[in-house]
Amino acid sequence: MSQNTFKTKDLREHIEVLETKIKHLTNELNLTRQEYESLSKEYYEIFSRMEAKVDERTQELRRAQKKLELKSDELRKDKAALQKSEQRFKALFDNSPDAVVVEDLHGTIIDVNPAACKLYKRSPKEIIGKNTIEFVPHEYKEKAKERLGFRVQDEGYCQGDILTSDNMVIPVEVVMRRIHYMDKQALLLHLRDISERKKTEQAYKAAMEEAKSANRAKSEFLASMSHEIRTPMNGVIGMTGLLLSTDLTEEQREYVETIRMSSESLLTIINDILDFSKIESGKMELEEQPFRLRQCIEEVLELVSIGLKKKDVDILYQIEPEVPSIIVGDVTRLRQILVNLNGNAVKFTEKGEIVTRVKVQKEVNGELTLHFSVRDTGIGIPKKHLKNLFSAFSQVDSSSNRRYGGTGLGLAICKRLVGLMGGDIWVESEPGKGSEFHFTITTRAGHLKEGSATPSNLADLRGITVLVVDDNATNRRILTEQCSRWGMNPYAVASGREAIQWLEKQMKFDVAILDMQMPEMDGMQLARQIRQMEGYKKLPLILLSSIGLEVQVQSKNHLFNHYLNKPVKQSLLFNTLRDVLREVQKPQQKNDKILDNALAQKYPLRILVAEDNNINQKLMLRLLSKLGYQADIAANGLEVLQALERQTYDLIFMDIQMPEMDGVEATKEINRLYDEAERPRIIALTANAIQGDREKFLASGMDDYISKPIQGSEIQQVIKKWFDKVPQV
Repeated sequence: MSQNTFKTKDLREHIEVLETKIKHLTNELNLTRQEYESLSKEYYEIFSRMEAKVDERTQELRRAQKKLELKSDELRKDKAALQKSEQRFKALFDNSPDAVVVEDLHGTIIDVNPAACKLYKRSPKEIIGKNTIEFVPHEYKEKAKERLGFRVQDEGYCQGDILTSDNMVIPVEVVMRRIHYMDKQALLLHLRDISERKKTEQAYKAAMEEAKSANRAKSEFLASMSHEIRTPMNGVIGMTGLLLSTDLTEEQREYVETIRMSSESLLTIINDILDFSKIESGKMELEEQPFRLRQCIEEVLELVSIGLKKKDVDILYQIEPEVPSIIVGDVTRLRQILVNLNGNAVKFTEKGEIVTRVKVQKEVNGELTLHFSVRDTGIGIPKKHLKNLFSAFSQVDSSSNRRYGGTGLGLAICKRLVGLMGGDIWVESEPGKGSEFHFTITTRAGHLKEGSATPSNLADLRGITVLVVDDNATNRRILTEQCSRWGMNPYAVASGREAIQWLEKQMKFDVAILDMQMPEMDGMQLARQIRQMEGYKKLPLILLSSIGLEVQVQSKNHLFNHYLNKPVKQSLLFNTLRDVLREVQKPQQKNDKILDNALAQKYPLRILVAEDNNINQKLMLRLLSKLGYQADIAANGLEVLQALERQTYDLIFMDIQMPEMDGVEATKEINRLYDEAERPRIIALTANAIQGDREKFLASGMDDYISKPIQGSEIQQVIKKWFDKVPQV
């Protein structure tokens, strides 16, 4: 029993142990199941993600495959297009009428078309593989290498020459472009034979040169004819001038004046033709000398104002302050332009004003462009005639030629002279209202020693109150500006009535400038009223007039202190104001145009006249006799030398064109034979004084020259110039 008890006890213990183990195993099994379930879930998630990735990648691969398929289609199409393009290029290449050459970037020829072979007169085998320069004539190879710098360019154009197989040189034009050829960079050259074009160009150049030569010959002929005509015209004008200085009846004087005026008109026409011919033949050169611009303009206006004696026209000028007083250029040719433009304005204007203005258009590095304008209130020009106005022998219409005269060359000469001066010329005009001509010149500021004509003592006028009475607004403005620049206090009114009103207000004036021609009350009437007003009976009065010398006689009475002719020179106005205010009578300047018949007593000279023309001989002898001289005559240069062997002379008037020995040769021979101190002064007499003559005469040893027609005043001036400082025995 005790044994059974033991066994039961052991079994129970054993069962408990088993139960414990089972329980333990069960716990472990539960734990493993949980881990499994967790791992299984994790594996599932990874698989799901991998499956999504695979699907995404699969879609990408499918899209890439589709793109490849499309690209493949495009490549097939491009290949087909390329083949078609190559076929078309080949067709064009082979059938082009121009020679076509393909070369690499080093100049080696890769391919040529049949036209190129025909041009080179070689087979493809003779051309392909060689350098382009090998087909250039030897004498042009270096030049061709420089010209064919297109190897580093994308495209270009040039002309050159090629050498054919039979050694013919063919001129060609080449157009080149960079291309891809057989998977390489290359140059495509189009060559065209231009032999016929070159022949045409040469023929054209020859024709142009022939035309220019013919034009030069025509111009030289006209110049020569003009010179030949000027010589007898000199005699006509000179003799009529002498005749006018004699006692004539009124009828005779009228006839002689008509001869003189007709002769001078003819001489003007001849001068126009001569100038135009010189310009056309290219023989017109411009001087580069400093000159006073204001003096140039004043001389022009003084000259042309003679034509305004019977017209109610004021002729004025205005120079802006920024314009240099002295400029560098050809004063003679500038004066010629201004005379022409102002002369036309005088011719076509019956009433109103003519105004010349100058201003600076631009300045760059000291180089000035001056803008000139000449405005008138004349008949104007129809628009349809403006375009041809500056053409040679052009006039507005034939009726103007009949009424006003002229050659139609004046404006053409102006245009060419302005062009030589680096400028341009144009016109604005309206029929019935007037015209305004504009032109520009290129110049620079210059320097000259100031002369007596330049205002030198502005202190004399500073603070002076001046009354300006003029109905012309432009003239009032110009006079006011001039007086203001001198430090004066100007008061300007438009009528005598306004002037009286100012004076009645007891306005204090130091001097008054009165215009002669004014409506309602002219300058004379105004002066009479002023002289009757208390406090103004001794007011200095200066009269301005456009009428002419007949007013000068009237103005010398007690009404006026001084008289000035319009257009008024600035320097003369300044000096007049200064002298009137100083209450000193302005010393009358000697008029060089009045011949001094006692000149020979002041300058006792032995004079020889070298002139082959009988009329001009008589004229020179007569002019010299009026100065008190008895001169000898020589008909050519040889006779001059013979005369000098017989006796000495102080002065020789030497004609340029003479038979056997001309004036230039004679002068050179005199300078060779005589020392500078012993030789006579030599003055050239020329009917053809143009730019370059002065230099030529001086280079030959002459001292000065006088242009024909010769005036007694010019002879007088040249004698004073060369012998004023020479001690006379």
